[in-house]
Amino acid sequence: MKKILICIAILIAIGAALYGADRAGWFTLLRIRLAPAPNVLLLTIDATRTDRLGCYGYAQARTPAIDAITAEGVLFEEMTATATWTQPSVASLLTGKYPAYLGIQQAEDRNLSFSRQEATLAEILKDAGYATAAFTDNGVLGADFGYDQGFDTYYCVLADNAETVTGEALKWLEANGKKRFFVWIHFLDPHEPYVLREYEPFAPQDDPARERDVFYLPYYLTKKVKTELDRHYDSEIRFVDRCIAMLADRLKAVGAWENTLIAVTADHGESLGEIHGDVPVFGHGDPPYEEQVRIPFILRYPAILPAGKRVAGQFSLVDFVPTIAELTGVNAPPGLAGKSLLPCIFRGADCGHAYVFSQSFQEPVDPEMSMRLALRTPRFKLFSRPNLVLSDVFAIDPETGQELPSSRSAVGEAAFDEMEAVLMEYVKAWSADERAVSEEVKERLRAMGYISDSGK
Repeated sequence: MKKILICIAILIAIGAALYGADRAGWFTLLRIRLAPAPNVLLLTIDATRTDRLGCYGYAQARTPAIDAITAEGVLFEEMTATATWTQPSVASLLTGKYPAYLGIQQAEDRNLSFSRQEATLAEILKDAGYATAAFTDNGVLGADFGYDQGFDTYYCVLADNAETVTGEALKWLEANGKKRFFVWIHFLDPHEPYVLREYEPFAPQDDPARERDVFYLPYYLTKKVKTELDRHYDSEIRFVDRCIAMLADRLKAVGAWENTLIAVTADHGESLGEIHGDVPVFGHGDPPYEEQVRIPFILRYPAILPAGKRVAGQFSLVDFVPTIAELTGVNAPPGLAGKSLLPCIFRGADCGHAYVFSQSFQEPVDPEMSMRLALRTPRFKLFSRPNLVLSDVFAIDPETGQELPSSRSAVGEAAFDEMEAVLMEYVKAWSADERAVSEEVKERLRAMGYISDSGK
């Protein structure tokens, strides 16, 4: 008996050493391997900023469902979207790779979808026996762009109303909630134009509160304009939050709540009048300003993850796939840019990335240098515009929201040269793919404002 106990102690010591000399991490890994694989519910909310959620400190927030999920899970303080528009960021979220290596471009003569040869999280989990379903009301995430890869059920409709996708997801969960599942729901609501939704989801159609009060992107900024913009934008997020509460109730009703890993994030943020280049900026798709790339990222899985944990450090959406792969016990595909976030959660140290990348639309001239990509360190951001622009991501003008410029000397010549070299390699990779899109796809993008009429 004594020999057996000694052997067990040795095995525990070896395991702890192999997992970074961190016994808590090793025991967590052991619990993951021994526990049943969890369901996965991925909730992405279009155009959602971190500073409009209660869990990120917004005093006027009305997001009790998201805040409750956060209270039972882990919040990441500095998650960066890989792009300021939907397609590239969602592709990164589903593959664990940066857009430059997925062939996703924004120009009227280039491809906007990623190759079906890329392995997606849905495909990986489906191969592991998961039932897979997705529900979105953003048309640029349609099946013809490749975002349906690996999903048994793929529901995509142009609706801009969380009720639509929530209703379909609720029905699916009622029928399939006893299975092991991966469900992805993408809510378009906070995307402009902003609808004032001061009514409960699924309210009667004749409810006077359902009358559409729409606020479009403004061209100027006054106190009154800002007030109305914020009121409409916040109401969209609140409406999504109430739909998330319904999804939580359905998970509880089918007995799947405790064994479901919930992830809440966004594809990108939104500018709401921040000043850049001496003019107010609204919407998204612009250079990777902080308010357009800083996004929420929350994970809840009580069986493994601690409650109420906040994790510092710089992370990217490319980290989602390897994290979910480790939590579900499946093998992540090779060649991922991201890494599992579990060591950062359990070791308590700042173990984020030294560099992360973000990008915006491509401009039609000088393609190599006008792509408006950015490399971000935990402190500085370098933009790849015709003249390299450096900003301090923590030096934000409180009045205008503008990122304040910095200098080479603040970074150091050697560090600046390294940032420039790393960024230029990414620019070259990004500009390499030139596959064409169809006229049908172009028309859909024009209808959503992603391509101008001049491109016809």
